[in-house]
Amino acid sequence: MCLSGCASKNSANSISKEILENNSKIKVYYEDTNIQLLKESLDNMVSDLNNNEIIPPYIYTIVNPSDPKKQYKYTRVVNSENKKINGMKFRLSPDKNRVIYDKNYNNMIEAYEEAETLNSYFVQLLENKENRNRYRTSKIKFIASSLDLKGAAITTEFSSIYNPLAPLIKKQIVSGGWQMVDKKEDADKEIYFELSRDYYSKELNELKKDKKGIEFSLLKADNKSNMPNENYNNSNHIVVGQSAMNAASNSNGDLTSAAIGLGVSAIFSMFGNTSKEQEKSISFLAIKTVDKLSSTSNTKVYDSSFKSSHNGESFKKLMKDINNSVNVNK
Repeated sequence: MCLSGCASKNSANSISKEILENNSKIKVYYEDTNIQLLKESLDNMVSDLNNNEIIPPYIYTIVNPSDPKKQYKYTRVVNSENKKINGMKFRLSPDKNRVIYDKNYNNMIEAYEEAETLNSYFVQLLENKENRNRYRTSKIKFIASSLDLKGAAITTEFSSIYNPLAPLIKKQIVSGGWQMVDKKEDADKEIYFELSRDYYSKELNELKKDKKGIEFSLLKADNKSNMPNENYNNSNHIVVGQSAMNAASNSNGDLTSAAIGLGVSAIFSMFGNTSKEQEKSISFLAIKTVDKLSSTSNTKVYDSSFKSSHNGESFKKLMKDINNSVNVNK
């Protein structure tokens, strides 16, 4: 199973005919778990925004509304009077990839000012770790082109990272030559893909200090697996890049310990102290493979990192990791 990321040639061309022939005999069920996770996180956001008062920490006002070039400048004042943003109704977009708020404005100056004011509320909202987990992101962003007299669309940093990545992964898995099936009950092998929520380096450093790891629902799901322990290789089914292999293998099958090993040994070896280059939030990727033919279950947590832009090196690392590690025998 090859993943070429943003490489120009189709990964199937780099797989030998023998491997493709062998793969063609194996039925594979593939599931992108992020689709449901993203919908749930945006549903949570819509529910909270519609059912709680929106009291922004700052009020923004445009001081040069008549600028012919529309290069607006803002003043910001502390919202000491606890003024509320009223009249907004939030809903999930039809494609379930973003949140839309509806409100009627008299002019675009009003729309711009309230967007800036609302953004300060989002920043405050995500200072709370529980909200970052609940909304599965560290940053809520406006889609600038959507802002008009009837409202705007907002998205998350997680969604910005996930959306361009997901079709590439699915495309390259399919090009491995498997018999793709729609039901896992019909499959010889099941493959699951999950992207973590995005983390800023400050939060990663806090996790390092507390000896905690990155959260993946795939790891939590393994703890509740219906697979019989005596038949599935639970002692070595978490594979974390080479820099964390010792931490994972010393976990004695404990998934929490393995995740902590990932956090301390793999992730932070890449970052060190916070730098200006790492101010953008970063996500991490896990792929779980359940092989019913060999009665094994492996979860690989990649030590490649993904941003909403400039993912070239991360894609190359991911390609190498999957080519070397995911296909059957690890």
